[in-house]
Amino acid sequence: MLLGVPAGACGLRLNYGWTLGESGWGAGMDTNLKRLGTVVSLSVKDRDLATPPASPVNGDRYLIPAGATGVWSGKTPLEVKEVTVGDGERRRRYVVCYNPEEAARQQQHREQVLKELQAEIEGLRAQRGASHSKRVCALRASGRYGRHVRLTRGDAPRINQAAVATAARLDGKFVVHSNDDTLTAADLALGYKQLQRVEIAWRSLKSGLKLRPVFHWAPHRIHAHVALTVLALLLERVAEQACGDTWRNIKDDLRRIKLAQLLSPNGTVWQITEPAPGALKRLKSLKIQKPPPILHLA
Repeated sequence: MLLGVPAGACGLRLNYGWTLGESGWGAGMDTNLKRLGTVVSLSVKDRDLATPPASPVNGDRYLIPAGATGVWSGKTPLEVKEVTVGDGERRRRYVVCYNPEEAARQQQHREQVLKELQAEIEGLRAQRGASHSKRVCALRASGRYGRHVRLTRGDAPRINQAAVATAARLDGKFVVHSNDDTLTAADLALGYKQLQRVEIAWRSLKSGLKLRPVFHWAPHRIHAHVALTVLALLLERVAEQACGDTWRNIKDDLRRIKLAQLLSPNGTVWQITEPAPGALKRLKSLKIQKPPPILHLA
């Protein structure tokens, strides 16, 4: 069994794999891991270039400055502001970062949550007794709604407008602090984003992709398990780049395509449900053909 992807895939050129029975660390694995680092790395080739390069190399990354032209026009850059508190060795540099696109996304998400919460509160007004109290407790303990819920003096749930306003002021913002004077504010922001990407990648490997626990003893099986998990992470990132969306949203659209088994006295039919418009859009972005309605007749 050979694990790997075609040479040139996504500019990473991964073409090495483990073969069945192999127990050592392959000579090409160091190169592979360095190239896989580009999946989570935010190193950039240029941060001041305002015009897109005529012949960009696959894998190059650029910071888009304000006033960029061409296909970069309208791409909102990350905004940073630096403040220094204290003097001498006890001083701290604080860099406030603001991402307008992330702020808009968070605002849209919060509006959807508040809409759902208001519907839940309206439904509670017609209820009384133990079931009412349980639903109120569930709302307050909810990770999705709890932060926006307050209780009146009569223990009636209401939307906490003060908490909503506080959350709105923080949309799209994060703060990085350091005492290193050799790094610019932009470097601090990029370093934080790079660390965040690495942490997200490891969390995906360990939780979503089940890197751990490993139920294998043979070295080559452990290597194969890790390789398949890293390959799955790479495929997630490829899908995200192709669709311009998160893997969770892509997966939610694609999982609506179902395979049904229909049994009858005359035989068995394996039929695939008609993909929804969202799923068709994902398939097109990933350059995957629409599955046939009838997969198999028996």
